[in-house]
Amino acid sequence: MRTDPPENASETRPADGVLAYQRETPLMKAEGLNREQLARTHPPSSLTLAVLLHPVEETARHDGRADLLREAIDGVTGE
Repeated sequence: MRTDPPENASETRPADGVLAYQRETPLMKAEGLNREQLARTHPPSSLTLAVLLHPVEETARHDGRADLLREAIDGVTGE
């Protein structure tokens, strides 16, 4: 359950809470697993691949548009 931050708190208190949450999450998820289970690797999910490939696709798409605009302006084609 989420707790609202106090109205009068220092700037570091909310950040400390977020960091504690981030540190506790993997410990909670790994609780009860033995060494062998923790060492086991799993193939990346399709979501992982999509997250990694999306920036590459977007960069390629926008670079292609920039080349077309540049060519339309100065008539020079890229190599």
